[in-house]
Amino acid sequence: MGTNYYLLTGKTRKVTCEECGRSHRCPVKIHIGKSSIGRYFTLHEASADGSILDSLSKWSEYVSRFPKAKIVSEYGDEISWDEMKDIITRKNYAFTKDAPKKGEQANQYGDVYGERGLVYTEGRRVGTDGLYVLMEGDFS
Repeated sequence: MGTNYYLLTGKTRKVTCEECGRSHRCPVKIHIGKSSIGRYFTLHEASADGSILDSLSKWSEYVSRFPKAKIVSEYGDEISWDEMKDIITRKNYAFTKDAPKKGEQANQYGDVYGERGLVYTEGRRVGTDGLYVLMEGDFS
């Protein structure tokens, strides 16, 4: 079970309905990533408006360009960017045990600790500014 989060920039784009063929304006919605039980946050490594969003700091810089931006969950809950950063970096999680030693499986979080204590999840890169993993492409 997990929750996807999106950035609503306040901009709109013209889309055509597949069913009726009519055009209308639709809010621009950029996928930030997904929080899943037992896993580190999966931050979407994306590109938007010519920006490559491949770290939390680059996401923060991008979000700051839109003063009226909203962060929403797939369930419609609105949160602030600061709350989103806490979710991404797990600052709002209460860890109940010490981090496992190098090479041990961290079953509680579903991630494996590799060399130099870095975390790997299914071979994806980890953030350098928080406990999250980066993933390119589409995912749900």
